[in-house]
Amino acid sequence: MESCSRGDDNHVAAILSEAGRSLKAGGADFIVMANNTMHQFAGQIERASGLELLHISDPTSLEIQKAGHETVALLGTRATMEGDFYSERILQNSGAEVITPDPKERTEVNRIIFDELARGVVSTGSRDYLGDLIHKLHDRGAGAVVLGCSELKAIVAPDRDAMRIYDTTRLHAKAAVKRALEVTYA
Repeated sequence: MESCSRGDDNHVAAILSEAGRSLKAGGADFIVMANNTMHQFAGQIERASGLELLHISDPTSLEIQKAGHETVALLGTRATMEGDFYSERILQNSGAEVITPDPKERTEVNRIIFDELARGVVSTGSRDYLGDLIHKLHDRGAGAVVLGCSELKAIVAPDRDAMRIYDTTRLHAKAAVKRALEVTYA
């Protein structure tokens, strides 16, 4: 979304809010938004639409809580890693502290996402970089890694080196199906 890359948050929120209102007018029971970073606008979308948004981090938080992780690492776009909309929600819902890479590492992860993965490029150098970064985050106390960007699953192997890797996209999709079936058969 061009507006997002320009930092035009008001425009992005307005577009997403209008989409939420359209979904409600169309008879939707709740909203599912697959983009992790756009969840920074979740509250605005809910208020504008009058519908609950199934937050992408909530199913992951439940899994983190079940596993008993005290600290998890969050990888995603800079907006996801640097904003509190994601990490605070994980902490609130799972009790786990969320750590992120240092600023230089966050910049590189963001570059990998936008300059490579979003363009279909999966390089060995970037795969190795993320593998090394996951080891560093483990050394800093992370018991698991949250992939807060759907593109990352193309380059980060699941459950590498005994580190639990949470694919938020997969967990969110499963939760959405479960929720839809509950609504349908309630």
